[in-house]
Amino acid sequence: MADHHRLMLDELRQDLASAEMAREQIELRCTRIQAAIELLEEKIQAAAEEEPHQAESESQAEPGVLARMSMPEAIQHCLSASSRPLSKRELMVMLREGGKREGNHFSQHVYNTLYRLSKDGGPVRQEDNGRWSLVGTNTDSTPSDSLL
Repeated sequence: MADHHRLMLDELRQDLASAEMAREQIELRCTRIQAAIELLEEKIQAAAEEEPHQAESESQAEPGVLARMSMPEAIQHCLSASSRPLSKRELMVMLREGGKREGNHFSQHVYNTLYRLSKDGGPVRQEDNGRWSLVGTNTDSTPSDSLL
């Protein structure tokens, strides 16, 4: 019986060692991802400082305007106000700045609405780079739109 417990103990120690190694790899990956995010945020900030007039035109002019719209209407309004395709995160910022407050699952609500609007010839499409735009708009993307 003691031998059986020793075998189980050895297996558990091996499992723990494997899990700790996996955790270290995950932490390293998280560190690298965070560094990439910070780099992209710096690039976005630098681009915004170079072109302040573009950033101003893409933000909502009047806070609260979107609060009176349905989510599909608000998303289409944001996409039409932008001169380029937007990421889901950028759309979420614009929607919140415009007054949209849609509960605890806001991100999922935005994605689901984008998905519905892009199906069956809908007014929205997802670009190859994952950004969203209105059908029929110019979607020329710059190199800064691509990830690293």
